[in-house]
Parts: sequence; C-alpha cells; structure tokens
Amino acid sequence: MDKNKHSYFKDEIQHVLILNAVIPVILLVMMGLLSFVYIYKVALIDQNRSDFEKISYEIEETIEKYRGLLNRLEKEATIQNQQISVTSRTEIFEDVYAVNNDVQSKANFYYFDTEINALISSTAQIPYYIDGITYKNWGVFRFLNEHPNDMVIKLENDSDIDIMQMLLGKTVIKNGEIIGYLLLVIDSRQFHDLMHESESQVVVTDSFDYAYMSSNEQFISRTKKFVHPDRSGILKTHNSQRYYLTSNSIYKGQIKIYTITPLQNQIDIFLGYGILLLLIFILMVLAIRINSRRIAEQKTHKLYKLLSILKKAENGDWEDYPKSQNDEDEFDAIGQVYQNMMDSLKLQVEKNNEMNQLIIDAQRKHLEAQFNPHFLMNTLENIRFMCRIDPESASKMSFYLSTLLRYSIDSSNNENSLKEDLYYINNYLSILKLRFNQRFNYSIDMEPGLEEQIIPKLVLQPLIENAVKYGFEGKNDLNVAIHIYHYNNLLIIECGDDGCGINIERLQEIQKILEGKTNGSKHKGLYNIHRRIRIQYGDGYGIEVDSKISQGTKIAIYLPWKNVQKES
Repeated sequence: MDKNKHSYFKDEIQHVLILNAVIPVILLVMMGLLSFVYIYKVALIDQNRSDFEKISYEIEETIEKYRGLLNRLEKEATIQNQQISVTSRTEIFEDVYAVNNDVQSKANFYYFDTEINALISSTAQIPYYIDGITYKNWGVFRFLNEHPNDMVIKLENDSDIDIMQMLLGKTVIKNGEIIGYLLLVIDSRQFHDLMHESESQVVVTDSFDYAYMSSNEQFISRTKKFVHPDRSGILKTHNSQRYYLTSNSIYKGQIKIYTITPLQNQIDIFLGYGILLLLIFILMVLAIRINSRRIAEQKTHKLYKLLSILKKAENGDWEDYPKSQNDEDEFDAIGQVYQNMMDSLKLQVEKNNEMNQLIIDAQRKHLEAQFNPHFLMNTLENIRFMCRIDPESASKMSFYLSTLLRYSIDSSNNENSLKEDLYYINNYLSILKLRFNQRFNYSIDMEPGLEEQIIPKLVLQPLIENAVKYGFEGKNDLNVAIHIYHYNNLLIIECGDDGCGINIERLQEIQKILEGKTNGSKHKGLYNIHRRIRIQYGDGYGIEVDSKISQGTKIAIYLPWKNVQKES
C-alpha cells in the first residue's frame, strides 16, 4: 500500500480533540463556580447556626435564671405563710433585681393568692392580662392550675402598647395544695439588643407559633403568628422568597427559636452566572459539533459503510462486502481483512453445520438402536417353549416380534404418528401379555383427536420395558396404564405402573442422571430416551420420573405439540 495515499483518520481526530479542549475549560469554570456556591453555602449555614446557638443560649440562660428565682421564692417562708411584711417585700424585690441585673433584662414580679389578688406587685397597676377579675380561670392561671409542679411559659400581647410579653409562672404549693401564684413578666423589648447583634433574622414564638419577638415583621401575621409554609427541611419559602432556617424548641416545646437567612439575592446572582456560562457552553458545543460533523462526513463515509455491512452480518446477511477504492486507506485495509475473514468464516460454518448434522444423526441412530437384547432373548426363549405347549401363541408371538423388529430397524423415518406407533406398541404389549398371561395387564387411554400427532419412533417401548423389568420385583402381577393427552402446547404421554416403586435415593440418582449431558452409570434405558428427545426437539422437552415405594412408578414424556400430519 502506498503510504503517500494514506489519509490518517487519527490526525483528524486529534484536530477535533484540540477544538474540544475548550469544553474542559468551561467545566473547570463551572466547577469553580459550584465550589464557590458550596463554600458560600457552608459559611452561610455556619453563620446561621452560630447566631441560633448564641440566641438560644441567651434566652435559655435568662429563662433558666428566672426559673431558679421562682423556685427560691416559692420556698420562701413569708410567701409560704403569706405574711408579706415590708422587710420581706424588700428582700424579695432585691432578689428579683439581682437576677434582672445578672441577665441584663428586666422582669416585673407579681405574687397572687388563689383568688388572684395581688399580694406583691412590682408595678403600680396590674396588667389586664393577669387581672384576676377577667383571667382568674383563664390564661396563665389556667396553665398553672393544669401544671402545678412545672414552670409555665406563656406569651401574651399587651394590646395597650402592642408589645408581646413573656410570662413565667410557678405555683406556690403548701401541704399539697396551691396557695398562690408567682409570675415574672418579661417585655420582648428587653431582648432588642440581642436580636440586632445577630446577622440572621430572629423569630421567637410559643408552642402555638405566636411570636414573642421578631427582627423582621414580614414573617409575622396580623394575628401575631409566625408564618412559614413548611416546618421540615432547610430551605423555606415565604412570599416567593427562599431562606435558610434553623429552628429548635426549649422547655418542653414551650418556646421555639428560629434564625432565618435570606437566600434569594445569592440565588439570583448564581443563577445569572450559571445561565451565562450555560449559553457560552451551548454555543461552543454547537460550533464544535458543526465543525466535527463536517470533518466526519468527509473522512468517515467508509467507516459508516463498513458499519452497515457489519450490522447486516450481525443479522445473518454475510453476502455484502466493502468495495475497495483507488485511494486506499486504513478502512480499505479493514474491509479487505473483513472480506477474507467472512469467506473463511462461511466455509468454517458450512463445515461445522455438516459435522453437527452428522453427529446428531449418529447420536439419534445410536439411541434408537438401544433395543433391549434381554427382551429379545426372553421372547425367543418363550417362543421355543410355546412351540411345544401352545403353537398358536408361539405363532402370534413370532408375528408380533417380527413386526416389531422390522419397525425398529426401519431407518427411513425416525418419527411416526401416534396411531402408527401405538400399533407397534400394542404388538410389544401383546408379547408381554402372552409371556406373563394373567400376571400382566395393560390399558391405553388417548384423548380424541391425537391420532395424527407426530412422535419419535418407539418412544414408549423403553418405558414399558422398564416397568416390566422392575415392577414385578416382590409382586405377582403388574398393571401398566398409558395415558396420552394434550396440555399447554405440549403432547404428554404418561406410562404408569402399580409395581414395587423406587426408593427415594434411587429416584434422586435417576433424576440427577437425566439432568446430565452424559451418562456414566450402567442404567441406559431412561437416559437414552430422554437424551434422544432433547437432541431431536431441544432442552425444553424430555421425561420426568415420579415414584413411591409400594405405590408404583409414573414416567411422563413431554413432546412438542405438532399440528402437521405425517406425510404419506
């Protein structure tokens, strides 16, 4: 081949790969952008959670210190005995102010008796939402009565100033009975500095989502409830905006804390950059595709022709060959190699087909020839004795035997109709009947319309022979029943006897032999008939053996259902 005429396809592929090098650049840029988005998201989440932890800690520490105050006051002797002197009142307020100063938030303190009369008050006027006239059996007092052993947290909206108040309540119990109520009222404005120190937006609610405080009123409805459509997951949607939200509850779910970080601006920026990069990427891909297609159409038409020929060969058409061109290149060389290979392959396939057919014919003939010599010798011996005592029976046996032998050695057909095969099987059964007389009986039951079904020649004979050979062991008589019927596109022939049966170990051994490709045992009869059927029709057919000790044996032959009558 002239090297100057070579058109190296690899050079064109290299050129296309150089053009496609811009794609990795785009991918790297996109990976960089995605990495930046990921890092930004991680930083945002860390900041959000950091704000959440700080706010949760401050609120929980404040409530915890006030809870400690309520527990101490509940045990005060003056409160237990409701003897509120000026001195004891002063000591109580000093304790309250000390905690106020410690947590940097001021709480108003109240002590009520069971009739909601204020025994101690840090304000000149009792707020209406804890006024005993209206709220004796409602509001925080109802919660305290329902949970006498716990500190109760309840939010109330002071409608006079439109500010939410947090009520911390504790019952005073003496001798197992409630004798009073301790209340601390914390104005939500006390946490103003804490909220505005956070970079995230903050919402604090009670267990019913009524907001105690919020750094962004757009999250709060007119009914003072925190509005968010989904309580599960991380990203939330509110007014078509997206947020990162961290939430948790404290004090048995009585207080919920949310930190919220808006994501919409960042999402819009990232989306804009992503769309721009995607457009650039699409334009580059289109340009490369158009250019590479033009080159491929010029340089690969031979390749596509060769692929077309290979697909035809895959479907069984081996006659098409690539035509050699004057400007020979690698594809012409491949075409020539393909042509030589296919010529050699066709020759080899023809030889293999011929060899396989010879092997199949030889196997079938060998299996068909497995006529039991013991049966032949026993029958001839019976004829010899019957010639002396019953010449007529001897004559019949001779006729049946000669007819059967002619049929078995006839090599013109290896298949016959059921009607014809059963004629010769009747001859075989008649010989057995003459041999064993009353000790042997048989019956043939065939479904109507099956007479012209095609079956292998003498396929039943080995099964009947097997039944006679082993069925008489330990028994004086034997009955053989043949049942032929059609089921589910199968022609099924069953040969059953009421003989001694086969033990489970022997039955398993027979079944294992039938499943094998070769038979190394001395038992040939059943295997030969099974192998003969599979060679002729395929692995979906054959025989099955079922037997029980003292109950007999049944052997079923499964053959293909054929609607074509045997040609005359």
